Amino acid sequence: MSDIKSTGFGVAIAFVAPGVVAVWGAGQFSPTVARWFGATSKAPASGAGFLFVVLASLAAGITLSGLRHTLIVRVLSWRGIKRAQGLDESKTQSADCRAALAQAVEDFFRYHQFYGNMSLAVLLAYVGHLSAKHLNPFKDLGLLTLVIVGILSLVVSSGHSLKRYYEVEAQLLSP
Repeated sequence: MSDIKSTGFGVAIAFVAPGVVAVWGAGQFSPTVARWFGATSKAPASGAGFLFVVLASLAAGITLSGLRHTLIVRVLSWRGIKRAQGLDESKTQSADCRAALAQAVEDFFRYHQFYGNMSLAVLLAYVGHLSAKHLNPFKDLGLLTLVIVGILSLVVSSGHSLKRYYEVEAQLLSP
């Protein structure tokens, strides 16, 4: 049972939480999405809206994860954070090794996913906010600075978590 709880928490932080931010950003353009969040005075939040937010957030989070893998992991690899070469994948046949790798995924890789996915979600939500309100980002330099520092912090944290995961994986699967 604790495996299910752990996996559920990992999925929630890796995909759903960043997805909520991205879907909220989409709500800047869509009255329907805004209603899901109960963000309009005409219609309060509903159970169906909650379900739509969760499902849309999961889908958005998984999409963000693909972007994260395409963009952020590539940048991190240029910075020297790479998966070790020549790992012995046959070691994953051991139940102990699989359990240790699963624990490393929950302890490190899910956080890498969260930080990377959230950095992209914050960027998308910020751009959506600016576009929907027709704002100039340079008029509020404080907010722009906060968003840039936040995104950079999330990307750096993503790199630290991915590096730690790769280290554990290399220890477990070294030939």
